Amino acid sequence: METKSEIRWKPGRVDDRHDRWQERLITQPTITNFTYIVADVISIIAAGMVGALIIGESASLAVQHRPAIMIAVLLAWIVFNAGGMYRSWRGRDYVDHARAAMVGWLTVVVTLSMLEFFVDLNLRKSPDWVFWWALLALIFILSIRIATMALLRAVRERGHNHKRVLIVGGGVWGQEVIKRMRSAEWLGLDVVGVIDSHTENLGQRVAGVPYFGNYDRLLSTIEKESADEVWICLPLGSSRGGGRDWVGEITEILNDSTVTQRLLPEIEEMRLLNRPVTEIIGLPVVDLNSTPMQGVGKWTKAVGDRVLSLLIIVLVSPILLMIAAAIKLESKGPIFFQQLRHGSDGKPFKMHKFRTMRLHSENGGEVTQAKHGDKRVTKVGSFLRRNSLDELPQFFNVLLGDMSIVGPRPHAVEHNQYYRKQIDSYMQRHRVRPGITGWAQVNGFRGPTENVEQMRQRVNYDLYYIDHWSLWFDIKIILRTVFHGFRGENAI
Repeated sequence: METKSEIRWKPGRVDDRHDRWQERLITQPTITNFTYIVADVISIIAAGMVGALIIGESASLAVQHRPAIMIAVLLAWIVFNAGGMYRSWRGRDYVDHARAAMVGWLTVVVTLSMLEFFVDLNLRKSPDWVFWWALLALIFILSIRIATMALLRAVRERGHNHKRVLIVGGGVWGQEVIKRMRSAEWLGLDVVGVIDSHTENLGQRVAGVPYFGNYDRLLSTIEKESADEVWICLPLGSSRGGGRDWVGEITEILNDSTVTQRLLPEIEEMRLLNRPVTEIIGLPVVDLNSTPMQGVGKWTKAVGDRVLSLLIIVLVSPILLMIAAAIKLESKGPIFFQQLRHGSDGKPFKMHKFRTMRLHSENGGEVTQAKHGDKRVTKVGSFLRRNSLDELPQFFNVLLGDMSIVGPRPHAVEHNQYYRKQIDSYMQRHRVRPGITGWAQVNGFRGPTENVEQMRQRVNYDLYYIDHWSLWFDIKIILRTVFHGFRGENAI
């Protein structure tokens, strides 16, 4: 089996598959889920207007109904989001979606009724309007969702909005999964092939799809076939058979990739796993490296990043100009320092910083981290580093979509290539956009790392952030950065 050091990690996607990726971008889940949010808002407001017309009120709604509708819109966003209604529903049936919508809207109505006892929303004065409003809103919400799901199914049946899936496990269970996936064209999942430990089947086909060989071909096959997801379809016995933990070995290999990993257990008891479980084509699916930062959550974070970064750039523009002048007056060279970093999904980008060192060259392309008392650092540069002001140009990276305000800090490409061989799950940091500040930084892991163990602890904080992300978590990190994180013992 190839070792990690023998596997070349190639960021990004190969160019000759550009057309296929363009086709796949036609209908992204993010856009669909954003459409659901807008549709829910319109449904709730429109239901209130129609309900008013039914009972003989003005279609513009009497003033007394407006507070209830606005609060309902906010509650619906919170409840529907918590209930997973703004995540991808690929593979789920109409009944599941309808049930979730009904439970969610009922929760909103009940919560609103309870608020009536504390805040006068005039609901008790207009019971007829409340009845029609609640009923019509539910009908509108259900109708739009069912229509959208039907449209997406039709689009996928025509070959758009597909994901490429590599199956690990070509046994009876794996073949059953392939059979179900291929019989559900509306699902939009293309099985690109099978990886299994039975090397004698190399070059043959399994359940009608190509067989690519043993587990040592896993990473190269993901790259070659541009797989979006890997589904592990091994029965529980295979994790212990022959004294080898095959599932553990496979996930360890996959942790050196940014591909989405899913475990399809063969028995219902696998729901006891402490990982998010969903259901696709009637099969329980365990998401091994899922993150809340997807769907509408990812879209909300991206929009918030750009709006906030633009505001910050405008507010600190005088400071940016003063820093630029000071750098230019102290030493020769450019104002900005640009370095290639790996971003989301391993795609490279140029990260911007204010230059804090005198111009110098590295031996053999090696990147040497700055240390305390480093003679390469200028006086202005030392001040900028201590106060993290050298990071300010990265708000332009955020504006361009290369970075987020909060996320794992991007490391130099050379450091990535080194640490990914030393630390398990290191490359999982690249499932999201890198950030200007992060959970690791506000917990003291800032500045140069002197050994692998320090980097391992930093990575653990990064992975915790990815697995537990929320908008409030971002706000917490930003506030801690503002009040505590701009100075630190590790800063140079």
